[in-house]
Amino acid sequence: TQGTADPLPSWNEGSAKTSILSFVENVTNPSNTNYVEPSERIAAFDNDGTLWCEYPDYVQSHFMLDRVMDMAPEHPEWNDTEPFSSIISGKRFASGNFSVKEAMQIYVTTSSNLTADEYMSLARDWLNSSKNSQFGLPYTRCVYKPMLELLSYLRDEDFKIYIVTGGDEDFVRAFSNEVYGIPSEQVIGSAFKLLFVENNSSCSLVKLPEILVVDDGQEKPKEIMQNIGSRPILAYGNSDGDIPMLKFTT
Repeated sequence: TQGTADPLPSWNEGSAKTSILSFVENVTNPSNTNYVEPSERIAAFDNDGTLWCEYPDYVQSHFMLDRVMDMAPEHPEWNDTEPFSSIISGKRFASGNFSVKEAMQIYVTTSSNLTADEYMSLARDWLNSSKNSQFGLPYTRCVYKPMLELLSYLRDEDFKIYIVTGGDEDFVRAFSNEVYGIPSEQVIGSAFKLLFVENNSSCSLVKLPEILVVDDGQEKPKEIMQNIGSRPILAYGNSDGDIPMLKFTT
């Protein structure tokens, strides 16, 4: 990068930035012993807390809790059924208020029995009308500028970048191309089993109320191999759930 514009201007000078620039320089230099062919330059990034803000809560959690409120008029039985009754009453309003079992129940109820297109349309509409309470900005603007610079830098150096997230993959696909420049086919995340439905001349795939995978922890490297078929040479994460992916990469 010597003699050229700094590709990571928002990054503080220090070991992290130096390591990234040195690594990319080495793997893209054909005369370097660490050179990697462009077809093998795979990078994997976590999403929540790595590419965009996960505080004051996971964005998808806000979406799901708002979905409960939107769906509640059609489900009067929820007024006496947990965990939905305490969401409707406002007693519980953050992901940390729920057990893992309850969180999965909310996820299944608010995100299944829809086609991927229907679900992504709901997600886009919600993202266009909702804001991060801490910053007063749309969630899709609460992304980390240094990470956007890194994504751009890697793309310019012929890396293929995947998002590997614990969030629902269709939720992230609803904004990944617009916000990160990462197309939907390069998003790997939690997912439901699908049902093929044929109707006269048309067919569709419906998300069944049965979780296929929760893409966190050891599931991340498994899903990388299932979906990409190649080990990344660079990975980024921010939580314990990303450690297996990072270990798999190194």
